[in-house]
Amino acid sequence: MKEIHELFLQMAILVEEQGSMLNNIEAHVCNTVEYIEKVHVHMKKAIQYKRKNPFLQSVAINKGLILILLVIIYVLNLIICLSSCLVLFVVVYQSCYMNKVGY
Repeated sequence: MKEIHELFLQMAILVEEQGSMLNNIEAHVCNTVEYIEKVHVHMKKAIQYKRKNPFLQSVAINKGLILILLVIIYVLNLIICLSSCLVLFVVVYQSCYMNKVGY
């Protein structure tokens, strides 16, 4: 009987010790939930600030304008190259035609 009584006393001590550990774990979980909620709020604010940042918007607009300008330059260069090739073709064709006709 005495051994059983001691066993129950030891179990009561363990339950009491583990109860404080469980309370600590519960407190840490609650703190973690609060931190996650704060982080969520901060992330929303950061996203709003990022969207409203005029510097980043101007950089994006400038990149877009530079890209459009490069495409226009490329197309104009292509047109100039093709037109000069066409002129060269016409000159060569006319000279060949003139040689055949005898001018």
